[in-house]
Amino acid sequence: MWNGIKAVILRLEDKIKQNNSQIERQHIHYLYKQTFSIMCNTNEEIEGSQLGGAQAAASGVSPYHPTDLSDKIFDINVLVCNYTQHPTKRKETRSDMVHSLINMLTKANRELTFYIEDLKQNKCIEPFCLSSKQDIDEDDDQHLLFWTFIEKLCEEMRDEASYQVLKRLVAQFNALLAEAENAKVNCSPIVFKEFFFRKMKEHLDEDEEKRLNKKLYKNQPITEDKLRKLQVKAVIKALDLGIFDFAETPTIQEVEEVSHELKTKYLPFNFVMTDEFKTRYSKFRQFTEKRGPFFMFNYEIYGQYVVENSKKISVKQIHAISELDLKLRLIRQAMVKTDDHYFAIVKEMMDLFKMKWFKEVRTDQKYDEDWFESFLNRFLASDAGKAFVKLWKHERKRQKLKAVLIGCLRAAGVIEDSYANLGRTIMKADWRTNKNFSTYMSEWADYPFSTWVLDELKG
Repeated sequence: MWNGIKAVILRLEDKIKQNNSQIERQHIHYLYKQTFSIMCNTNEEIEGSQLGGAQAAASGVSPYHPTDLSDKIFDINVLVCNYTQHPTKRKETRSDMVHSLINMLTKANRELTFYIEDLKQNKCIEPFCLSSKQDIDEDDDQHLLFWTFIEKLCEEMRDEASYQVLKRLVAQFNALLAEAENAKVNCSPIVFKEFFFRKMKEHLDEDEEKRLNKKLYKNQPITEDKLRKLQVKAVIKALDLGIFDFAETPTIQEVEEVSHELKTKYLPFNFVMTDEFKTRYSKFRQFTEKRGPFFMFNYEIYGQYVVENSKKISVKQIHAISELDLKLRLIRQAMVKTDDHYFAIVKEMMDLFKMKWFKEVRTDQKYDEDWFESFLNRFLASDAGKAFVKLWKHERKRQKLKAVLIGCLRAAGVIEDSYANLGRTIMKADWRTNKNFSTYMSEWADYPFSTWVLDELKG
């Protein structure tokens, strides 16, 4: 294989020097770069297989990277579409291109097999620029063209020695894409959430967070009204870019509720609430939950939206999605620093549940920091939660209230351990403090708000 690729490169280098038509020259330059890239990648794969393949297999590490696989599939799409839209009559040039395509499909198919196994085990998820023939929408011209082009190319190669190989690889490529699409349907929501955070890191850096934070605190003091105005402004700016245009169409009632939810005191001067804005805002609300008056994204649903619409969402929109999430998070964090009891409870309870003990005793991976914050928000917004806030105002009762709430979570099956062990693990203090905390947890049933917690979590 290596000698064959090297020979192709040498032939292409000779052709570049010849006096061909402009289109022919473009083909040759493109094929040269593609083939050279394949040669380099093949060399790396051979070395990786010889030096580290056995170690990777032994450690359970898949010999591929999802983003690299996505790039390979993109290259296949570009090569097929570019070639078919500008066909060449030169048999040798077409043969060289097919050799490149065969190598690309071979590697993509191999890596797709590893990816599907990882997908089934909820290890990762990666959107691709191509869909299988079975998953194409009627109005998806791009993907219809790709499969039309590649089938046409196969027919053109019918009399060539590589025809059967190419046809088999194309069929396998389609089947593997379809299998990946089917596996994606059964993925854990956590996979979509992890994908979203990975995208966030790609599009935002620490400097951007510092810049936004500086802007947030530019005009002191921080008040709830100021933060609510900044929140509305951030949402309006992001919605203007159509970042949720591909979401499910809202109902008439959902659109009508926008006017009631957005108070005019927080809207910018001269802002006109059009029907288009109401529709976009309703779509935005499909992905968010309220933290008091402030928004937080449901990252599992949000991540799934980005994955499923990755072919439609532009790079600019992805950046806007990431930036909006960062702005909303910084606004919530700023509110926590005020004297408001609601946000003080959120801050103290979240600090407690970010500690190592929670991950060690939770009964399911889905119970993470975001899950707890979402639960805490629903609890504090309820009548039971308001009673909890009223008790919280008495500083001497706060430690006991923390313990009682943890006791409720234990009773609901969210965490699993003895009261004594939980007391020692959480408090890490002297035996009397640990024992008192354990005792408080066991008294959860004495508090009326515990009924709401158990009904909410078990229901």
